[in-house]
Amino acid sequence: MSEVEPGKWRLRVFAGKDPVTGKRRQPERTFYGSKTAARRALAEFSAEQRAGLLDPSVVEPAWVSWRLQTLERLESWNNSTPHRSGTRLS
Repeated sequence: MSEVEPGKWRLRVFAGKDPVTGKRRQPERTFYGSKTAARRALAEFSAEQRAGLLDPSVVEPAWVSWRLQTLERLESWNNSTPHRSGTRLS
């Protein structure tokens, strides 16, 4: 756990080693709040890892999930917004 800036914490847990590269897999989460609350969140995150709720083979950088969420929102907006004929994004 490390403080990125005041009130913003990076939570990281060990998720095993990559069998191909031998590198450590460490999924991360960003948490906003106090140090005490961040410690609790890290404990919950670690418990999820131990319980097998985190798939160690799917440890993706934060920008990947942000990009996928953004693309899903744009697609949803595009499909729900009326367009003039021939201007629909594909």
